[in-house]
Amino acid sequence: MSRRIAYYFSLLSPWAYIGHRFFVDVARRHSTAIVYKPALLNEVFSETGGLPLAKRHPARQGLSHARTAALARKAET
Repeated sequence: MSRRIAYYFSLLSPWAYIGHRFFVDVARRHSTAIVYKPALLNEVFSETGGLPLAKRHPARQGLSHARTAALARKAET
């Protein structure tokens, strides 16, 4: 495999778990190697001004939880 994807992910993010299987399947179908690059989101947030979920407004926390749950259910099918 000469093509590579740099895959930045966080072990703390549910998105990394929900999408991992699909991501690996796409890479495999295209004969592309994955170079895993774990990222520390707290460092990213401090550099970019973002907020971790626990520090966001409760309305945004609820929306994020609802989206995560919906996508997790979809991923199971």
